[in-house]
Amino acid sequence: LHYIQVMDAYARTDTPRAGRLAEAFLRHLHHLADGDRPDLNLPDTVSYNIAMKVWCKQKTREAAEQTERLLEEMKASDSSNVRPDMFSYSSKFSARLLLKRVSLLRSFETRSRNIGVGFFRNERSCCDTCRGAASRS
Repeated sequence: LHYIQVMDAYARTDTPRAGRLAEAFLRHLHHLADGDRPDLNLPDTVSYNIAMKVWCKQKTREAAEQTERLLEEMKASDSSNVRPDMFSYSSKFSARLLLKRVSLLRSFETRSRNIGVGFFRNERSCCDTCRGAASRS
């Protein structure tokens, strides 16, 4: 198996530990490059991008922070194989945007519940129109 296939497998899984596992594998690639296999020229931009992609799928504050940390690590790298590209920056922005969306949704949902408006089935609605929309969903 090629290392990209291994890392991509983490990106395809829904396990909550996928981000940690992908990053552990990234650290393993660092270990190989520093010791046993310096000829591999790993990790590279692709391996970092996949690790960030896996973290982004986690949709948590930690995932957004880890994505940003990996991008900063890429920028600070001395290796010519590790340079942020458009996918690297896209992952960072996706993670931050997702985090903001989740935060806004939770805030809106909390405020709505406080005034008695429900968004889900079997919750109180503010008016007949909303009750009708809720019953059709």
